[in-house]
Amino acid sequence: MPTNVDKYFVYDHLPQHLQLVSAPIGDLAAVLDKFLPDGSEKSAGMRKLLEAKDCFVRAALERDDNLGESQVAETPAAACRVAEPECESCE
Repeated sequence: MPTNVDKYFVYDHLPQHLQLVSAPIGDLAAVLDKFLPDGSEKSAGMRKLLEAKDCFVRAALERDDNLGESQVAETPAAACRVAEPECESCE
């Protein structure tokens, strides 16, 4: 039973600050989808990972609503390194 939720882990259409939240989960989903055999447990795990990703993105949107617009653009260096480990601009 192959999973069909991979299309919901795409993140390149999101604004950069939401990609920082979504990208690591989407990348993990791609690895797990390739590594694990198809079956009911994999399908359940992928659905739960998708649900978690959606929750984290909504939390980031809620954070945006609670901050001023200038603060939304400020990304913590640790989150930046998760998205782009080779980047040195946040040092």
